[in-house]
Amino acid sequence: MTVITTFKEKRREKQIKYERSVLRELSIQTLKERVQHYFGSSRIVSSLIMNSGIEEA
Repeated sequence: MTVITTFKEKRREKQIKYERSVLRELSIQTLKERVQHYFGSSRIVSSLIMNSGIEEA
């Protein structure tokens, strides 16, 4: 029996696979630095970054 998939599903699977491979290459420290750089160093952002529960997620 053959499974029929649409091009949308196939494209989405390929996109997810690519995103996972890119995320594996990034370190937590790099992500923290980029968040601070792009979103600024306001009190809200810095308190969210330092919150271990949010960081862990």
